[in-house]
Order: sequence, then structure tokens, then C-alpha cells
Amino acid sequence: MTNELRQYALAVFTLAIEKNELNIVRDSFSEFIEQLDKSAMHFMKHPLFKKSEKKELLDKVIKNSSLKHFLFVLIDNDRFQSIKDIHQAFEELVLNQQETLMVTVWSKTKLSKADLNRVKEKLEKDNHQKIVVENKIDEMILAGHRIEYSGYIHDTSVNRKLTDLVSELKKN
Repeated sequence: MTNELRQYALAVFTLAIEKNELNIVRDSFSEFIEQLDKSAMHFMKHPLFKKSEKKELLDKVIKNSSLKHFLFVLIDNDRFQSIKDIHQAFEELVLNQQETLMVTVWSKTKLSKADLNRVKEKLEKDNHQKIVVENKIDEMILAGHRIEYSGYIHDTSVNRKLTDLVSELKKN
């Protein structure tokens, strides 16, 4: 992610704090991202649709004025195609402010709440901070899981073990 996209995230984060509506903006932003499907994204990114048409659509669906005007800025600056990256950077800023670490657990299938809780508890103990665990599916994983946070990757997947084995065999 570029520094420019982080600046957009910082702008909406700062605005939300100044207006004392961080949770409202966060909830609205997350809900908007969840509902942003391919056809809506195609409309928002397509250069043949006028910026005024795009803003008119957003004006109808976005209730929070801070988020709405932020999205207008993205449209004006032709940065809407980066909305998901900006949202991710915004979430990181919120979690950092709340002294919370976002952890992604990649697995072949959805993990149980008990499994995710074990990961959360272990990482909270090791890192001495609150942890939010998100489980994402990677169908390429044969078995096991991969945990990612703050640039750290802990890979206990079978895929990683096979890759290591192949490398070891090539050495000999």
C-alpha cells in the first residue's frame, strides 16, 4: 500500500476523531465496504460515468456526512479504485489507537470459534495487548494454518512443510 493511500485513511480517521464520531464512521465505512459488490465498484471506477452521478448515488446510500464527503473526495481525486486498501489502512489506525492487534488466520476451511479463541488467547498472552482475530479461507492450503500480523507470518501449513522438504531435497 502506498503512503498516499495511508494519507487518505489518516484524513478520514482524523476527521472522525475531530467530530467525535470514530465508531460511527468506522461502522458506516465497514458496512459500505461489505456491501460494495462488483457491479457497484464497476460503476464507481468507470470513467464514462460522471463524477456527479457517482456522488448522487453515494448521497442516497451513505448516511454519515463525514464518510460521504470523504468518498466524494476519493471520487474527485480518482482514487475510488483504492477504497478497500484505504479502508484496511483506516482499520489499522483505529486498532492501533485502541492498542489492539489485528491477526489474520488463513486456513483451508473455516475454523471453529474455540480454535480462534485459542489463537487469540495465546497471542494476547505473548503480545500483551488485545487481539482481534479474523479467519480467512485459502483453498490452496492443504492442511494447517498461517497466522499473519504486523508483518509477522507464522506458517504451520502442510504447504510450507512440503516447500521446505523440496528445498532440503534439492540441496542434497
